[in-house]
Amino acid sequence: MYLPLFALLLGAFCIGTTELVVAGILPAIAADLGVSIPDAGLLVSGYAVSVAFGGPALMVLASRYRRKPALIGVILLFMVAHVGCAMAPSFAGLMGARVVAAAAHGTFFGLAIVLATSSVPPERRATALSIVVGGIAVANIVGVPLGAAVGNAWGWRATFALIAAFAAVAAVAVAALVPDARGERTATPLGRQIRALANRTVASAYALVILMMIATFSFVTFIAPYLAETAGVGPDLLPLVLLGFGLVGAAGTFGGGRLTDAFPAASLAAGYLAAAAGYGLVWLAMPRSVPLGMAAIVVIAAAGSVAALSAQHRILIGAFRAPELASTLMSSVFNIGIASGAALAAAALDAGMPVTSLPLIGFVAMAVASVIAVAAVLSDRR
Repeated sequence: MYLPLFALLLGAFCIGTTELVVAGILPAIAADLGVSIPDAGLLVSGYAVSVAFGGPALMVLASRYRRKPALIGVILLFMVAHVGCAMAPSFAGLMGARVVAAAAHGTFFGLAIVLATSSVPPERRATALSIVVGGIAVANIVGVPLGAAVGNAWGWRATFALIAAFAAVAAVAVAALVPDARGERTATPLGRQIRALANRTVASAYALVILMMIATFSFVTFIAPYLAETAGVGPDLLPLVLLGFGLVGAAGTFGGGRLTDAFPAASLAAGYLAAAAGYGLVWLAMPRSVPLGMAAIVVIAAAGSVAALSAQHRILIGAFRAPELASTLMSSVFNIGIASGAALAAAALDAGMPVTSLPLIGFVAMAVASVIAVAAVLSDRR
């Protein structure tokens, strides 16, 4: 069971690395290609937009083929796009290659999640899901720092070349280890797939994912100035603190799979309620007690990971007639939430909100999400 899942995890690791590593090499890219830092930042926002819209578009094409060959093709497309990034002669060329890679990002998860969860018994599907999406957590802990270090040592092009090499290994691993479901059904027409998503279970779960990402990235985007002002965490200590939070989040993701398999309703409701309480406690406690505030952030990282995984599992349950499109749209809603959270926090700070009040945005978003989660669980029971 685990070898195929770890092959899929490797692909997710490549994708998680490329999405976030640009922030660490952005100044070098801007200087080398002759653009401003804000313009170079379009490599991040443009990537997110392409994931949100390019992924579903590419899935329409990929869904005409069997899942495993389609997935290998998508990984190879991702690899070629990163070769293009490494060799880009201009900023426009680099942006174009990133857009292609981002479309492959969304389609990868649409296919990988379905392959992973369809290869295990129903009572193990959340565990399989946690292993695949756990590749993002591993990328945050290992891939992003490694990519930034390679870029700082040998130039930003070497970072993209490294990701291309990792993608080649992932393609080989998927080809060798992931079973080919030869008896799978042919692609469902797009209109029928869209109609299959139009139900309360799927809609509420997508809303939960968006609210989770708004809460997370309204806080994480500005966590450096927040921790500096409230806890005295300087640039030297910040990487270690963020590494600790990343490890807790990864543990929450991998452990959340087993919890969700065993207690799907309780994991959903309790995860969102605990994360909401964590944001409220950070907001109230951090200015007065740094240890208590840090403990609350640990709760957010762990509970938030469990809650996000439970919501994704719920999407797969509600969208069993259109799993590829539903899984691809997960990446879309994640990126919509990420962009919304960062923009909302920036607007709040521009309007005069003190940085110490940022957790309040997360608390409000998670409080709304908790109401939706509890209502969804109660509705299921009825």
